[in-house]
Amino acid sequence: DYLLSFGDLGLDIGVDDFTRLYMAALVKQDPTYKLPDNLGDVLWPADFGMEYGKKVGICFDTLLVPRTVVEKETVDRSGRTVIQKARANATQKVGEPFEVMFIAFNDGEDGNTVAKVYDGDKLVASKFISVKGGSFIVVRMEVTLDTPGEHVLRVGDLTATVVVE
Repeated sequence: DYLLSFGDLGLDIGVDDFTRLYMAALVKQDPTYKLPDNLGDVLWPADFGMEYGKKVGICFDTLLVPRTVVEKETVDRSGRTVIQKARANATQKVGEPFEVMFIAFNDGEDGNTVAKVYDGDKLVASKFISVKGGSFIVVRMEVTLDTPGEHVLRVGDLTATVVVE
């Protein structure tokens, strides 16, 4: 939503406050500084969304769900029991939103698409995204699951399993 923009910076819609301050400092130091245009939720990277005849190649990569550190008991080569730390997908709570993130690459011309998160065949989140040709953006989406159990989330060909209690 453009109303969420600081107003003194272009391309800052959907950017967290830390990144906005960083961008503002760069522009204050050098008003001609070219800000990156692949941060936040830029709606139209160019041409106000006109894309007649363009070949857009947006694909998704590296789906992340909330993670946590768990301790696992394992047996090492000498037969001793040891505790090892490992990262695992965090258990989510029924009805409480959590964030999923992924990368949207565009190997074609400037373009847009609707990124969709599915739980099985059910659409649970969608977001309009725009990606300049030859670039990428990191997409953040909020998902809420209303039933307990194991859920397989899908974005394009990517999947991640989330347990909800």
